[in-house]
Amino acid sequence: MRRHIIDRAVEREFHSAWMLADLVEHDFEVTFATVNPLLRRMETDGVLIAERREIAGRARRMYRASEATRTELAEERRALAEAIREVLPTGRSQVPAE
Repeated sequence: MRRHIIDRAVEREFHSAWMLADLVEHDFEVTFATVNPLLRRMETDGVLIAERREIAGRARRMYRASEATRTELAEERRALAEAIREVLPTGRSQVPAE
């Protein structure tokens, strides 16, 4: 679930209600009691950055990936792409060259 949240946070900004709906849509069995503490912990750990904003008349904490998280994810994706290119025979890889 944590990795799913990180992937979404790199793609877009979100609030906890949106994330809850997204997680449920992807077959995670969660509630606000699970999601909100996890998002706060990820913020405390420096994985996410939160900003309070008013949206449609409601105060919301909007979350996004920190720069450190974006950098780490990009490095992981490069390493994975390289590993796939090394394992799969030439011409069979669906991983684009960087």
